[in-house]
Amino acid sequence: MIKKNIIHIYIYMSLNDKKLKIKMIANYDLNFLISQLMQKKPGIFYNQRFTSSVIQEYKKLLIIYVQIGKMAPSQLIDHIWHAHIQNTRRYRHFCNIVFGYYLGHQPSGGSVSEKMKLKIMANQIYGTYVNIFKIKPPSGIWGNSPTEDGTCRTSNMTQKSRIHALLICAGGGGV
Repeated sequence: MIKKNIIHIYIYMSLNDKKLKIKMIANYDLNFLISQLMQKKPGIFYNQRFTSSVIQEYKKLLIIYVQIGKMAPSQLIDHIWHAHIQNTRRYRHFCNIVFGYYLGHQPSGGSVSEKMKLKIMANQIYGTYVNIFKIKPPSGIWGNSPTEDGTCRTSNMTQKSRIHALLICAGGGGV
C-alpha cells in the first residue's frame, strides 16, 4: 500500500513538469499504429517510412499541446490521433501517464467562427512548432501551414504528398 501511494505521489508531482511530459511523449512507443494505419488507410499511409514520419509529427503536436494547451492537427495527423484514440486502453494509459487526464477529441462543427478560431490556433501552433523545433513543419504532413502569401507550399514533395497537401489546403482532406 505504501509503495503504491509513493508512486501516485511521484506521478502527481511529475505531472506539472513540462520537461518530463515532453520526454515521455518523445519516448512513447506508437509503432503499433503503423501496421494498423497502413491496413485501414493504404491510400494515405502508403509505406512504413511515411506513416512513421506522420506519427513523429503527431508526437510533436502533443509536445506543442504541453507547451501552449492547444490542439489543431492537420488532416494527416488527425488520422493518427483517431487511430490512437481507437486503441482505447493504450490511449487512456498514455493520457493518464503523460497528462494525468484523458485528452478528448472534439471535431470542429465547421461554422465560420470555428474555422476562424482553428485558423488562429493553427497559426499559433505553426509559430510554436518553429520556435520549439527550429524548423518549419513538413508541408507534406502539415499541409496547411501558413505562408506569407496565404497559399500552401508544395515544392520539394513527392507527387503523392503534393496531391495530398493540395487536397488538404483546398479543404478536401484525403486521398
